[in-house]
Parts: sequence; structure tokens; C-alpha cells
Amino acid sequence: MLFLAEGVVQASVPEDQRVATHAWLGPMTDSGMLHSGWVDTAESRLWLVVSAADVLEVQQRLDALPVVSNRQVTFTMTEVKALRFG
Repeated sequence: MLFLAEGVVQASVPEDQRVATHAWLGPMTDSGMLHSGWVDTAESRLWLVVSAADVLEVQQRLDALPVVSNRQVTFTMTEVKALRFG
């Protein structure tokens, strides 16, 4: 299943936490779970396109992310039902 994980930055993320987050995202990409991501620093938002068996698997992986467990970033998951190509 494909999911859009929409994140909101609740508190500033120090540089060392950003490095840890990037290190965490690499294996997600390598395993085929993370497909893409976007960051809007002006609006303090981010989006990740991920695939997993179900929303619980996505939630568990995101909850393990240091900035999520520290409550600096929160995510809302939406299952992707259709894609439009133009």
C-alpha cells in the first residue's frame, strides 16, 4: 500500500538531530519503503511517500525516528487511493 505521511515541525530541530534523521531515512529508502520526500522550511512542513503492508507499519517506522520520538515532528498518514499522471 502507498501512503502519504504529512509532517509538521513542532519545534526546531538541531543539526545533530537532522544528521541522525538523514541516517535513519537512508535504510528506509534502500529497503524500498521510502519513495520520495519534500520539505517546506518556510511552512515547517514535510511530506514522505512511503509504501508498507499497512498504516501500522508506517506508524511504527516513523515513531522510531528520533525527531518523532522527541515530539519535534508529528505525522499524519493518508492512504493513497489513486494517482494522476499528466
